[in-house]
Amino acid sequence: MVETDLNIKLDKLPVALNLFTHYLLQRNVVATGAGKSGMVAELAAATLTSHGLSCTYLAHEALLHGNMPLLKNKTLLYFSKSALLNEFKCETIFITQNSQVDSGIILPASKELTRIEDCPTQSVIDMLSAIYLVADMSAFLQRWTNELFLETHPGGSLGLKSSA
Repeated sequence: MVETDLNIKLDKLPVALNLFTHYLLQRNVVATGAGKSGMVAELAAATLTSHGLSCTYLAHEALLHGNMPLLKNKTLLYFSKSALLNEFKCETIFITQNSQVDSGIILPASKELTRIEDCPTQSVIDMLSAIYLVADMSAFLQRWTNELFLETHPGGSLGLKSSA
């Protein structure tokens, strides 16, 4: 694992968010995660890309079965509630509740919303919230306007608005 000195706790959010987003803007990012965290990673890659960050999604399973060379010279954005293991030999930034990771956005250890306490609910909402904050900061730092955002969304109702 490549270590970074980047570790963000949400109680230090304004300054940390700015630093974290500046950091990501200088890299080619690959987002991944297993299970529901993988679904969040896929949405995160699309959201970050549509806000000007270079981010692609790779399924966690694909990385474990021969696609690790795709991570060369990339930063891995790893979504995991527990982040108990990092099997990838690249720079890895976690979006997690595990405060023991070397680098990442450390989310509060919140209680899940269902009666099955290990069923990801609030933790998924927290991961999504963190990514939307990063996406918004990315747009702000790059001085994106609503018009620029609409130019990157040519289809559907957003595209119709931009061409009107």
